[in-house]
Formats: sequence, structure tokens, C-alpha cells
Amino acid sequence: MLLAMNPFVNAYVQSDLFGKAIFCGLFLLSILCWSILIFKAWQFSRIRKLSREFAELFFQQKEEPLHFQFSSPPKLWKQIPNPYFEIYKTAKQNTLQMLSRSQSSSLSPQDLDLIATQTAASALFQGKALEKHLFLLSTTATLGPFLGLLGTVWGILLTFSKLPNGFSTSNAAMLSGLSMALATTVIGLLIAIPAFAGYNYLKNACREYKRELERFMHLLLGSIEIHHRGG
Repeated sequence: MLLAMNPFVNAYVQSDLFGKAIFCGLFLLSILCWSILIFKAWQFSRIRKLSREFAELFFQQKEEPLHFQFSSPPKLWKQIPNPYFEIYKTAKQNTLQMLSRSQSSSLSPQDLDLIATQTAASALFQGKALEKHLFLLSTTATLGPFLGLLGTVWGILLTFSKLPNGFSTSNAAMLSGLSMALATTVIGLLIAIPAFAGYNYLKNACREYKRELERFMHLLLGSIEIHHRGG
């Protein structure tokens, strides 16, 4: 009974096959939009927590940076990346390789530059990985209103197609096309607004986190240089 009173349900029921396909497309876009928004927001909160914990442990230890030990995250977070740890692991592996090759505890400026280049490449990769699937939000924000506009035009077209003899057609036949036109417009906007706002928020969050990654990378490289730079 309540569903029957819903204007969107009524518009869907009264629409033709093509109109129902438009409604289904909008429904799928809505599921896609909210799924990505919820997952990325959850992912960012976990990544920030892991990064904060790693940074606190790393800067609390007073030993040489290559001696830092970090336990693996809990099983619940296995699918959540830890960019700080990945950057540290890359820097540590390359530093140990350079030290092993030189067979000393000192590194030349060329070795330090190579380590910095490889660590920066790792930081860039980690930053890009955070933006995975975000393009779907911008696509949804663009496609939602256009799909709603298609439903609007199609609903108005159906309304006029039911008027072959002037305005002799019943009001119900006219209102069915108009209700579809208005409903698809509203749904398209309801999809586009959160998708656009969420995309801007997540994009800005990625940009800010990349700056944090760069700061951590420079501090890490500076610590390695202090302990291993040759005379």
C-alpha cells in the first residue's frame, strides 16, 4: 500500500518498457554511486589510522631507521593498504642492497639519489592506488542527469504521442508520461548530487594524503642519509 502511494513507484509502474529500462539504469547507477562512496570513505579512514599508527611507532624509536620493526596489521585490514609501510619497505630494501653492494655502512651521494628516486616512485604508486575507482563517481555524476534527461524527454514524448486527436485523451494517460518525466529528472539529480560531492571530497582527501606521504618520505630519506651518508 505504501509503495503504491510512492510517486516514483507509480511512475515506474505506469511507464512503458523503455521507461522501465531508464528507471533500472538509474537504480543501478545509484547502487554503484553509494557502494563506491561507502567503500572509499571506509578505506580512507582505515588507511589514515594505519598510517598514523605506523608514523607514531617509527618516529618514537630512537635507533637507526633500518632496524625499525613493524608487525603486520590485523587480518581484518589485510585488504587495506598501508602506504607508509610500503614506502618504508621500498626505502629499506634499496638501502640494504646499496650497503651490501658497497660492503660498508656508508652510502655515496649517487646511492642516496638512487634510493630517493626509487622511494619517490613507490610513493607515487601508492598515491595513485588511492584514487582507484574514483573515476566511476565522476562518471556517475555526469551520466545520472543525462539519463534522467533522457527519461524526461521520453516521458514528454509519450505524453504528446497519446494526443492524436487534440486533448481528447484521458488525464490518466497524460499524467503517466509526465510523472515519468519528472520522476527520472528527480532521481537523476539525487544520484548526481552525492556523486559529485563525494568525488570532490575524496579527490581532495587523496590530494591531502599525498602531501602527507611526501612529508613522511622526505623525513625517512633524511633519517637514512643522516645515518649512512659517506664522509
